[in-house]
Amino acid sequence: MPESTVQRLRRLAARAAGRPALERQFVAAGAGANADITVTGIRGGDILIQVLELPASGAAVDRTAAATIQAANTIRISAATTGNQVLVRWADLRG
Repeated sequence: MPESTVQRLRRLAARAAGRPALERQFVAAGAGANADITVTGIRGGDILIQVLELPASGAAVDRTAAATIQAANTIRISAATTGNQVLVRWADLRG
């Protein structure tokens, strides 16, 4: 799936923050709506670039707008992703 304008702007904003931004990714198990999802390595202050729900069959679903970083190693998605995997890409501002 190609990078959208919003994703590109988020990546550029991370770089403009004055700190090096490394792009990281992690595949996690989905969960119910608004449930904690463990994403090892993500922290508050990082910037989500893309969150994709990966169903067993069919096309990926972009959940970026519905996702937020809650705390270290934790995100939440306001839509249910139960039974699917979630691919999370973020800008790690710690470098």
